[in-house]
Amino acid sequence: HIELFIWWTVVEELILHTTTEIRKLHYEHYQSMMTANGFTPRSLYCTGTVNKLMGMAVSYAIAGQNFLQDTKPKVQQMLQYIQHAFERLVRDTTWMDWSTKRATLDKSEAMRSLIGFPEWILDEEQLKKLYDTLDISDSQHLDNMLQIIRLRNVKKLRYWRLKNVVGWDTLPTNVNAFHTFQDNAITIPIAILQYPFYHLGLE
Repeated sequence: HIELFIWWTVVEELILHTTTEIRKLHYEHYQSMMTANGFTPRSLYCTGTVNKLMGMAVSYAIAGQNFLQDTKPKVQQMLQYIQHAFERLVRDTTWMDWSTKRATLDKSEAMRSLIGFPEWILDEEQLKKLYDTLDISDSQHLDNMLQIIRLRNVKKLRYWRLKNVVGWDTLPTNVNAFHTFQDNAITIPIAILQYPFYHLGLE
């Protein structure tokens, strides 16, 4: 049963990278189980897949020193204002006992912030090293996908032997912000720090 599960997982991971007919069958099956928003055009699906599997390389296109020097300090200051306001509310509240307040304040003070993008992606050599095991071919799409998925899974497995690693659990191209409670970290990717979500003169 475990072997069968593994093979079906492989099929599920790769099936959308085969033919248009297979993608349509997959979509019809998916639609029969839940409401779907429509069949995604191949162009959008492909760009989304590239971003999902090689997101740090894609993020390089929007990352830059200007962000580190201008936007990032402003966002850090904004987070500090929010954090201080939250801590003041905790101290002033009357429904929490002191030990609970202390634990809450300790957690707030220990919270880490990941803003914009990991700075190492500005180093082209480090970025190339991330993908240096890949041999991308213009004519072997399925083999390309297998290589990238293998690289991603090996990277995940390596984290098992590391303790207390706080890193980027999302891509800088993700238009959202996250609180990762198990790492006690807040992540604000560079993608959401772009117009029309940011740079509106409201800082």
